[in-house]
Amino acid sequence: MRPTRYELRLEPDLTTLTFAGEQTVTLEVAEPTSQIVLNAVELTIDEATITNARGDSRRGAPLADEPAERCRLTFPSTIEPGTWRLRLAFRGTLNDKLRGFYRSSYKDPNGEVRLMAATQFEATDARRAFPCWDEPDFKAVFAVTLVIDPKLTAVSNTAVVGERVEGGRKIVAFADSMKMSTYLVAFVVGELEATDPVLVGKAPVRVWCVPGKRRLAAFGHEIAVASLRFFEDYYGLPYPGDKLDLLAIPDFAAGAMENLGAITFRETALLVDERAASHSELERVADVVAHENAHMWFGDLVTMTWWNGIWLNEAFATFMEMLAVDAWKPEWQRWTTFGVSRAAALAVDGLHSTRPIEFHVEAPRDADAMFDVLTYEKGASVLRMLEQHLGPAVFRDGVREYLRRHAYANAD
Repeated sequence: MRPTRYELRLEPDLTTLTFAGEQTVTLEVAEPTSQIVLNAVELTIDEATITNARGDSRRGAPLADEPAERCRLTFPSTIEPGTWRLRLAFRGTLNDKLRGFYRSSYKDPNGEVRLMAATQFEATDARRAFPCWDEPDFKAVFAVTLVIDPKLTAVSNTAVVGERVEGGRKIVAFADSMKMSTYLVAFVVGELEATDPVLVGKAPVRVWCVPGKRRLAAFGHEIAVASLRFFEDYYGLPYPGDKLDLLAIPDFAAGAMENLGAITFRETALLVDERAASHSELERVADVVAHENAHMWFGDLVTMTWWNGIWLNEAFATFMEMLAVDAWKPEWQRWTTFGVSRAAALAVDGLHSTRPIEFHVEAPRDADAMFDVLTYEKGASVLRMLEQHLGPAVFRDGVREYLRRHAYANAD
């Protein structure tokens, strides 16, 4: 079976540090079965009901397999091939592990501790926020609704299409996403302020941060707009989202994460005082922002089939960040300074413990281990070598054809 659409409603509570969820997943069932197995971990599934197009409904019994990060739903009668709608009610905890749906804390200008909720799903942690088929080739459309405290702001992958207050809670509905992988879904809830939007094509681009830090957003906003325009021209395809928000999160494990339309960043990778920062600090922000924007096509629009192909995402984004930043600030001579990163990758590649750029991945921990200097810098070095061998125009035309051929799908 294959999911085609998730209608997901989540209600995070920053007081109890928990969340409740409901979702309806549209499924295309190819073979008769009485069981459904999907990914879920650290979630309690309270109810599972499946209904077909005729309105026939049956309840399922959930059985969690925590070590395997899966849940098995068993139904009393056979689910025949066709289109079905699976409704699940579940709940979980806003954890402090910086993965899944988690809580982040910071101090406001008055020194008081504040909380917000954020997500980090790559590689295999969407299953900590909602039950799903948490593999990159199970692409689907996501329609997200967040039920939050009226004083807070909610951001997700797409534009807000509806907002109302009901029962003392603010209900924020977001537009349908494009067809995408579960690891790219995102939602952030908290006290947030944004820069004024700048249009790239039809998409407004903004930087979001906690109150009091918006003065540090101008430089990141500038490279976000410049690199997005550069990539639209280079790829020959418009940006695939309806808006682009870049969000600085106080507690964030990675440098940044390329969620479609809602890129999350460690604060130091997005916010910077341009007048006081060193050149290396400015270069770091420019690189990371351009890298994540490059992913909107390479990784989000076209995604690897499985995690052994993650180098194709990350090496291309690293290569493309260099192109974009070099075009934006040619005086930085970014390809020359990239030689330092390349040297670091080749030093690791010279060890007996090295591995190929593309490497077999089986378990979630194997996927996590792929995010290293060999995937990023060695992979980007190989792509730069290929570009120089073929010529920039031929290489670009090949990239454009690849993206057109595999748009909204998966490729190896």
